[in-house]
Amino acid sequence: MKTLSKGNVSAESHSVAQLLALLVSEEKVLANFMQIETDKVLAFVGRNRDFPSHPTAKEIIQFNQSLIQVLESVYMTEWQLCKKWTAILPLIPYESGTSSCTSIIVADDSEEIAHFYQDDRGFDY
Repeated sequence: MKTLSKGNVSAESHSVAQLLALLVSEEKVLANFMQIETDKVLAFVGRNRDFPSHPTAKEIIQFNQSLIQVLESVYMTEWQLCKKWTAILPLIPYESGTSSCTSIIVADDSEEIAHFYQDDRGFDY
């Protein structure tokens, strides 16, 4: 295992922190994309599942096919993100006092997270 000098440790820690911040950003973008797609489904199906636009059977099938493509894309993107996380997590220093990268990741997202869990968009899970 390679031993790092103190100067290299802070540079490496900063690089890892930037990578983590980028991954968190990618996860947020994907979550926003999924929320937009959820809103589209809700608009198509209707809050009461009454299909407010009165689509034909063919339009419902086309919508389902496009939704399957979106879900496959989300799955593939999440798989790629998982591979990135798997590659980056071993780089995080675990010794006490060396992990400075968490300060970049831990942000004031508590309101955003609370909103996420409180907003069910009309779905009964």
